[in-house]
Amino acid sequence: MSSAPLIIIATKSLPANNIQELITLAKSKPGSLSFASSGVGAAAHLTMEMFKSRLGLDMVHVPYKGTAGALQDTVAGNINVMFDIVGPLMPQVIAGNVKALGLAAKEQIPAAPGVKTIVEQGVPDFVSGTWAGIIAPAGVPREIVDRVSAEAKKALADPAMKGKLVDQGIVAVGSTPEEFRAFVADEIARWAKVIKDANIKAVE
Repeated sequence: MSSAPLIIIATKSLPANNIQELITLAKSKPGSLSFASSGVGAAAHLTMEMFKSRLGLDMVHVPYKGTAGALQDTVAGNINVMFDIVGPLMPQVIAGNVKALGLAAKEQIPAAPGVKTIVEQGVPDFVSGTWAGIIAPAGVPREIVDRVSAEAKKALADPAMKGKLVDQGIVAVGSTPEEFRAFVADEIARWAKVIKDANIKAVE
C-alpha cells in the first residue's frame, strides 16, 4: 500500500553535516561513533547495519525500546546519529534540535524539504524504509484478493488521502498482488543478507 523512507539525523554537535562528512568522520574514528535505533532488528537498526557494511564503517549500536527514547538521546547529544522514518524526526530538524544528513530514498520528498538523498550524496542505490501492505490467509478466493486490492488502490488514489500521507513522509504505492509478492521476496532476500552479515540475533 505505501512506503516510508528513512532519514538519518545527527546530534547538533557532531562535526558532520552531510553523508560524506559522516563517512569521513566514522572512518577516522572507528568504533567511537554511536547510533541509536528503535530496537534490535528494527528497520532503523538494519538500515544502519547496511550503511556500515556498504561503506566499511565501525559504529556502536545503542538499541532503545521505540523511537521516542532514541530520538530524545540524540537531541540531548548522548547519541551521535540515528535512522528512522521522517514523521517523528523532521519536527526536531525543523526546530533546529538536530540536523538531517540524508534521506534513504530514490528521490527527495516534500515532508523533508531540502534534505538530499543518500544516493545524491554518492552512495549508489541506498534506499530503505518501512512499508505497509495487506495480507490474507492462503486459500482466500482470487476474486476477493482482487477486490480488496482494487479498493485499496482506489483509496490510495484519493487526493485527500494522498495529501495526508505526503505530509507524514509516506509514499502511496498501491501495487498489484503479484507486484507485492515479488517485492516481499526481494525484501526478505535483501534483509536476510544484512542480518547474516551483521550477525544480528533476535532478542528474547
